[in-house]
Amino acid sequence: MREIRLAIVLGILCWPLSIAKAQSNLAAIVGTAMDASDSAVPKASVNVTSEDTGFSREFRTGDSGTYEVDHLQPGRYRVEADSSGFRHFVHTDIVLYAGQTVRIDVRFEIESVAQQTSVSEEGTPTVVPVGASARQS
Repeated sequence: MREIRLAIVLGILCWPLSIAKAQSNLAAIVGTAMDASDSAVPKASVNVTSEDTGFSREFRTGDSGTYEVDHLQPGRYRVEADSSGFRHFVHTDIVLYAGQTVRIDVRFEIESVAQQTSVSEEGTPTVVPVGASARQS
């Protein structure tokens, strides 16, 4: 009976160690989505893809622009992010090792809007976004 109690106590004491060891075989990517003025970009879409397996996880940044992707297998990854009014962000060749957390901050650039100017018969300039057509009266 004493041996059984000892085995149970040792099992309970060693159980957290086995969990810690299992978690150390995984990796994580964390970061913050910001604009050019270092302001947080909340609710940005962030996609983390394994370049080795093609496995992908997509989620949104929190209200403070932060994100965290954990439980990733070691390997090569790509981080892509999008938010309305900003250019598509891509960071490739991120190498993760077991037990490692890598910080990849998303730095969004403002998406430029291409415009063209046309002159009508009256000589009044009309600004038309590229891809749209000006109405002639």
